[in-house]
Amino acid sequence: MRVADALKLPSLKDARVVSGSSGVDNEIQSVMILEATDIESWGTEGMLLITSYFALADFDDAGMRSFFSKLSTLKICGIVFKTDRLIAAIPELMIELSNELGIPIIQVSKDARYEPIMSDILGSIINSNITLLNRFYMTHHQMMTLALSQPSVPDILFEIKNSLKLETTFYNASRKNRTSTNAALANFSSLEMSSRDNPRGSYLSFHYLNVTLIYA
Repeated sequence: MRVADALKLPSLKDARVVSGSSGVDNEIQSVMILEATDIESWGTEGMLLITSYFALADFDDAGMRSFFSKLSTLKICGIVFKTDRLIAAIPELMIELSNELGIPIIQVSKDARYEPIMSDILGSIINSNITLLNRFYMTHHQMMTLALSQPSVPDILFEIKNSLKLETTFYNASRKNRTSTNAALANFSSLEMSSRDNPRGSYLSFHYLNVTLIYA
């Protein structure tokens, strides 16, 4: 779920992005109340922080800049800021750093409660993961059924094409031959490969590559 999607949740329907709007497409992977500023000890990529400024009150300008630098390094996706409880307005320096680093600050009123916000966000993340898991099992079942039928390479390619709704090519690097669902798209003169960094690498056991096909 993106930060922009979170704004559509019932608990955030009256919230607004006050700064860092360039980061509204950041993906939310978890949510946490900001009670301590040792973010490097417990912060993780994609975490959305919720604060009323209590944990940040003792920061001077240098401390605030250092804190936001850590947020950026950890790829914290955004901050939900509850105003009117400790301070009436979000400090200008936070807004400046938010815009500079693309870390959205979402302002909610003093009447907003943490529990519904966390419940809405975590519920959406869990539902999304369930949908993804179901899709995985469905695809796995289709591939196992296909494998048991001992298909030819063209049969496999057309099954993948039907599943992905995309033309598909098998390139045999050792023999330099190609089999494709579209012969024209298989007519590339060369290809370039580079390693792909995966944001969820800890959950995957495969190594992925970006491949650029070069046509005459």
